[in-house]
Amino acid sequence: MVWSRFDTAGGREAAETILTDCYPHPTALFAVNDFAAIGAMGAIRSHGLTVGRDVAVVGFNDTSLASELPIPLTSVRSPMLDIGRTAVQLLKRLLDGERVESVRLKPTLRVRESSA
Repeated sequence: MVWSRFDTAGGREAAETILTDCYPHPTALFAVNDFAAIGAMGAIRSHGLTVGRDVAVVGFNDTSLASELPIPLTSVRSPMLDIGRTAVQLLKRLLDGERVESVRLKPTLRVRESSA
């Protein structure tokens, strides 16, 4: 595990660290979000490796850009709209004096070429 910023530069730096310090190279990387995964994909290419063949890459958030990349990015889609709606409903119930339980919403994996 390598800590990084949540942007493309942070993802690239983290992947550079992994690809430089780890031998043999890992066969897969999971990034904190899609932007960090995109940066990691750049580092993988810079090391002469092929994303999806030599190293699988998976991001998180399933941004609209993920499916449009030259090598489409596999990503975990979190139901953000449903999370917001549920949070507001729970807050309203809490403010009305009701007892509320934590709600866990299910993410979905969008498999694309970066991990095929």
